[in-house]
Amino acid sequence: MQSSLPLNPSAPSLRARWALAFALFAALSFSAPSLSAQPATATATATPTSGTATDSASQSADTATVAGLYYNWLATVAAAHGDPTSVLKLYAPDAILVATYSPVLLHNADGDLTGYFKKFTSLPEISGTTKDLETRVYGDWAINTGLYTFSYKSPEGDTVSVPARFTFVYHKVDGQWLIMDHHSSLVPPSL
Repeated sequence: MQSSLPLNPSAPSLRARWALAFALFAALSFSAPSLSAQPATATATATPTSGTATDSASQSADTATVAGLYYNWLATVAAAHGDPTSVLKLYAPDAILVATYSPVLLHNADGDLTGYFKKFTSLPEISGTTKDLETRVYGDWAINTGLYTFSYKSPEGDTVSVPARFTFVYHKVDGQWLIMDHHSSLVPPSL
């Protein structure tokens, strides 16, 4: 389904999204044993908006919160069992998803995420593990990017593992972090 909103590269919101999308890589790396468990310790990078200790502490708290949003998303997907309602609450009304299993952009405003997550969360015994997670916060915008592997049971009962890479771009609106853009794609073979 195509978005009814025109794509205007000079629009400030789209320009801001592109700027954040190009800033994907940070210096954080850790593993989590399952999609519902957060690591006991996590290292994250943050870019404070000023150099005061108070700002730095606040930025660290935001960075931990944003890293937690990712783990909450994983747990919510695993618990949905074909009902995407709880997953959709994590996304902004105008969010865009570049999904692992979709050849087109999915627009929340058009209802595209509902159908996708209904199918995705219906996969039998869906679970995921995190290989790498990098988190950065820029005021009321933030990015989680990394590598995860989703696993589920095939109709034949075999475990299917799908290594993928991801990026979540969040915007803090009225005190709540919402997913604005989400990209997930298969990990390609090395060159």
